[in-house]
Amino acid sequence: PLSFILSDELFFNLNHPNWVSYLTLSQNRMFIGLDVNLSKKSSFEFGYLNQYQFNKVDQMSNVIVFEVLTKI
Repeated sequence: PLSFILSDELFFNLNHPNWVSYLTLSQNRMFIGLDVNLSKKSSFEFGYLNQYQFNKVDQMSNVIVFEVLTKI
């Protein structure tokens, strides 16, 4: 009923319009947390998300995440 989650996402800019970063690597998001099964079709997920955005002025966000997920 309890699962460990570790994920990392990289976002790439293949097009370079004016409103997005001029760099090819746009951002990196890393999540670490736990998933608790509530039933066969739903679960509760919580953890820590770190988001780093590569721009002219780089930005880093730290987020505590609480989610309820359902399967249809």
